[in-house]
Amino acid sequence: GWLLSGSPIGAALGLLVGHQFDGDAGPRGELGAASAARVHELYFPAVFRVMGHVAKADGRVSEQEIAAARAVMAALRLSPEQVRQAIGFFSEGKQPDFSLGSALAELRPLLRAYPQLEQFFMEIQLQATRAGTGLSARPRARLLRAANYLGLASDEFARLEALRRWRMSGGGFLQGYMRIFGQESLG
Repeated sequence: GWLLSGSPIGAALGLLVGHQFDGDAGPRGELGAASAARVHELYFPAVFRVMGHVAKADGRVSEQEIAAARAVMAALRLSPEQVRQAIGFFSEGKQPDFSLGSALAELRPLLRAYPQLEQFFMEIQLQATRAGTGLSARPRARLLRAANYLGLASDEFARLEALRRWRMSGGGFLQGYMRIFGQESLG
């Protein structure tokens, strides 16, 4: 996936498709090579269109939200051309006539075979939102709708949201243990 696409999203897709063909404990369905290519074709644009749509939820895209989108692009190690494309997709998602349902309708059945990609999609969205202005009511409602369009239940979205908050707070097993038991160190 990385070699064909040059992106971490492609690498994630390649890993999952490879796992499907290698393992006997496969995902929820079968995904052929043509479908895998279609997922790659739809996934990247959808990630940034939805990100733009969520950023515009409060009426105006802030500098923090733009910086958060750029931080996601950097974290995904996008090439300069991919960054230009991502910015274009982000701008499409901000438009008043953007349809979240239409943007995800074709992707949803393809992702059913790979719940990890559904989850990765939402983690990217949560990362961008939490790094921007936070997750107020309107952006959260749009993210929840996106999760539902992708087939994630509300409780699964809440779990991903809680996990993201925990990670952002510096949470980890040892840190959580020390907070629970009021210990500053193990010594």
